[in-house]
Amino acid sequence: MHLRAIHFEAEEMAETFSVSPYNNVLNSESLLQVYQLWSQFLEHLRHENSQFSTFWMSYFHLAEDVLLGLIRSSREGNLLLHLYAVHHMIPWCFADDKFNYARYLLVYYAQMANLPVEHPDVHRNFMEGHFFMQLAGESPFGRILVDQTMEVTVNKDTKTTGIVTIFRLKTGAVNSFTLQQSTRVLFSIS
Repeated sequence: MHLRAIHFEAEEMAETFSVSPYNNVLNSESLLQVYQLWSQFLEHLRHENSQFSTFWMSYFHLAEDVLLGLIRSSREGNLLLHLYAVHHMIPWCFADDKFNYARYLLVYYAQMANLPVEHPDVHRNFMEGHFFMQLAGESPFGRILVDQTMEVTVNKDTKTTGIVTIFRLKTGAVNSFTLQQSTRVLFSIS
């Protein structure tokens, strides 16, 4: 099929597509009642049922708001979603007795929340998605955090050259090699 014919068919389909039936369903009284019943059921599971269901509901909350939020924010380059997920992670760090994480995440969150005032240019760049790194190609969802990029690249180079595996039983040699890795990477780049 010719490209022009495909484009014409796509325009024709877009003209015939109507959003009003979907809006009617979304604004219907029955959907509102189903949503209210679902919310009541979730509240029952969270608070009024057994400790087991309370545990699983808290786990789902953790996975949804924190874990999936962090993954999605890095893939999309969305700084606001990243900060939302970090904000929701802090209480979990306290609850799991990860006080160092909780302490430093509080500082990190406070600094990032104050970024528009203290460093507006940096904040603007971060909002444009420059807070994350793109390793391969131009995949729209192929971004990862900068510290993960360090793990994937520099640390991988350190471990895959075979040198660490040669003298891995000598702690001093491994420490020396690891401390010098950043210098070797800089010289190999220049």
